[in-house]
Amino acid sequence: MINHLTDYEPTDAELDRIFATMPGTSSAKRTPPPDRMSNVKSSIYIFDAAEAVRVRPPKEYLFGACSPGIISMIVGDGSVGKSYLMLQLMVTLALHDRPQLAAWATAFGVKRPRTSSFVSLEDNADELHLRMQAIYKHLKLTPADATTIAGRCSFPVLEGSGFTVCDPAWTAATVTALKGRHPDGLDLLIIDTLSAAHTASESDNSSMNEVMQSIAQMREALGCTILLVHHVSKDAVRKPSTVPNASASRGASAVANRARMVMMLRPRDVDADDGVIELTVPKLNGGKRPKPQLWKAVEGGDGVLDPIVTAPNIVGKVTSKTPQPAKTKPNRQKTTTTKEVQHAKK
Repeated sequence: MINHLTDYEPTDAELDRIFATMPGTSSAKRTPPPDRMSNVKSSIYIFDAAEAVRVRPPKEYLFGACSPGIISMIVGDGSVGKSYLMLQLMVTLALHDRPQLAAWATAFGVKRPRTSSFVSLEDNADELHLRMQAIYKHLKLTPADATTIAGRCSFPVLEGSGFTVCDPAWTAATVTALKGRHPDGLDLLIIDTLSAAHTASESDNSSMNEVMQSIAQMREALGCTILLVHHVSKDAVRKPSTVPNASASRGASAVANRARMVMMLRPRDVDADDGVIELTVPKLNGGKRPKPQLWKAVEGGDGVLDPIVTAPNIVGKVTSKTPQPAKTKPNRQKTTTTKEVQHAKK
């Protein structure tokens, strides 16, 4: 099926030909160290196309249209509800078959239990406690439900720790900790937020390419989907009525380009201030984009959101106005004048 290149050893002539295209490398430096060569070789795979004809694995989704093992993003303005929605997604992945989560499971497209982790880089443990407590209260979860969530979810709090994905020491320590916490495997890693996970210039494509490459290496080491919580650009905030697109994410285009799926969360109508937000998928590689979805802040729910299942005109802007019947022209009969009667008698 997929083969490592572990049995291949390049000759000196082949190495010279490869490194000849690299300026500034002397012949003494052209041969990489054995450990480096081993690491590079083990990272190269050859796919056997014949196997694809005989074996076709079924298409599987982590949730909704999100495939396992990809880098994905959710973007939105500050305080729109991105973090809350991701915590609700984690609870749904852990307790998808509970009756009180039926609406959430349908909205998220969750069909079986999954493990997940939420790396908090902006909120402390007290804030996470309050948010999870609000979710538990809204769903009326039992202590047994909370124990199940604790077994399938983890919440590393790295706020103020100096964590950065570009530091090999930090990423190695995080990967080790998550593997220890989820010995049977991790399905989803949420990083909240992307901007707090690095110190690079967000507007520089080269720098952000390196950041995204480091995240891809974390994904490879954990074997899971990574979902980045990110902010939108200033233009997207100023023009919320424009059509959602992946370029609305803040910073260099390299970020959205490296993500296989981009979700966008924004108020349905900034002027209405009715607590209704719209979730769209402006970018999805290898699948059909789902229709926009509406969520509404629960009254007294401290930020918890519920999906609007039967929202009118969910594809476009929702309006609360009652449709009026079409106007019809009155049937006016023509009246006969005195002159017309006299003319008819003649």
